[in-house]
Amino acid sequence: MKIRLPHEIIFKGVIMNITRRRFLKTGGITILAAAGTPLFFSGCSDTKSQSTDSGRTIIKVGYLPITHSWPLFVLMEKYGSEMKKARIEPVKFTSWPDLTEALNAGKLQAAITMFEIVLASRIKGLPIEILALSHRNGDFITSSLEINGLEDLRGRTVAIPHRLSGHNILLYKALKDKGIPYSEVRVREMPPPDMPAALASGEIAAYVVAEPFGSQSVLNGKGKILISADSIWPNWTCCGVAATTDMITANEEPMREFIRYFVRAGKDIQTDPGMATAAAQKYTGVKKKYWKQALTWTNYSDLKPDAGELAMINDYLVEMGVLHQKVNVNEIIRGRFAEEFEG
Repeated sequence: MKIRLPHEIIFKGVIMNITRRRFLKTGGITILAAAGTPLFFSGCSDTKSQSTDSGRTIIKVGYLPITHSWPLFVLMEKYGSEMKKARIEPVKFTSWPDLTEALNAGKLQAAITMFEIVLASRIKGLPIEILALSHRNGDFITSSLEINGLEDLRGRTVAIPHRLSGHNILLYKALKDKGIPYSEVRVREMPPPDMPAALASGEIAAYVVAEPFGSQSVLNGKGKILISADSIWPNWTCCGVAATTDMITANEEPMREFIRYFVRAGKDIQTDPGMATAAAQKYTGVKKKYWKQALTWTNYSDLKPDAGELAMINDYLVEMGVLHQKVNVNEIIRGRFAEEFEG
C-alpha cells in the first residue's frame, strides 16, 4: 500500500483521502477490514448523507482526475469554506467502473460521471438524475505521429476509457462519417492515466479521452491531435453531475448550493485560468502546463443540461448496440435548480 500526497491511498482503482495520523494509528490494513467495502475507509454513507458539527450536509462527490471534473477542483479551492449548507468531500477514482459501482451502491452522494453510464443505470432501474454539465468540448482522438488520418487506424488498437462512454461514441461517429466500419478498429478499454504511456510505447495507435491526457502526448512530442470532438459533434458534452433522486429529494437545499457553486466555478475557470490551473494540479497531480493547454480546447461557461442532447447520445448507444433500449431522458434531466444556471 502506497501513501500518496496529500495522504491518499489507492485500493482497487480508487484513491481515497485519509490523514497520515489515522493511517498509522489504525495500521492501514485494519482500516480496510473495518470499512466493510473496497471503496471507502469511512463507514458506509447512504443517500441521506450526514451532517457536520457546523450543521452542513456532507456530500461526497466522486470524480476522475480529468477536465470534466475541473469545476469541482475550483469549487473546493475557492468556495469550499464559503458554502453554508453543504460540505463537499471529493473522492478520487481512477476508473469509471469503480466510480459507477460506488454511486450505484449509495457510497457517494453525487458523482461527476458520463451520461452514458447514467443511461445504463436508468435502464437497470436506478433513479439517477443529471443536475449539471461539467464541460463542453475538450475531447480528442489523439494518435501516434505516424498516423495521418482515420483510415490509418484500420486494424490498429484504439483505447477508450469505457465502452459506455462518449469517447466511444466519438470514435464510432468519426469512423462512420469517413465510411470506416467500427469493427475494423481494435477498441480497447483503458484507464485514462495509462493512455499517454501506452501511446508512447506503441501499445496503442490512438486513444480517445478527456483532457489533460491528450495534451500530455502532444506537449511531450509523442502524439498529435487527429481530430477534435467539436469537429465530430459540435458543442460536444458527455459528462456532468449526477445524483440519485432520493439523495436530491432528501437534501434539496444542500444540493442546490452545490450546483450553484459548481456552475460559478465553471465560469471562474474561464475568467481566472491561473487560479484554475493551480487548483487542477493540486487535485490531480498533473502539471499546470497540461491544464493550461487543455483550457484552450475546453469550455465551462454553459453547464446547463439539455434533454435533447442526452437523447442524441442515447440514440447513438442504441445504434452501436451498446444499449438495447431508449430511456425517457426527461426523467434524467428534469430542470432542477434551473435558476442556478442564469446570469
